[in-house]
Amino acid sequence: MTKVYKTRLEMLSLVEALNEGRVTAWEVDAQIRRLIQRERTRILLSGLKNGLAAFKALIGRKIHAVGHPA
Repeated sequence: MTKVYKTRLEMLSLVEALNEGRVTAWEVDAQIRRLIQRERTRILLSGLKNGLAAFKALIGRKIHAVGHPA
């Protein structure tokens, strides 16, 4: 399994966990930030950048809808 494929699976599992309510949007946002830092070069070279941007926009909308945690 390639690194790009593993990164995509990791993103999909985060979306699934968020949709099922197992994690909060804030937790997913933090995990995505770590993922981006860890995979920055590979993301830029592989074309995952657009997918990550769309994913972060989705998470941002969910965070905005919920509001800042107390």
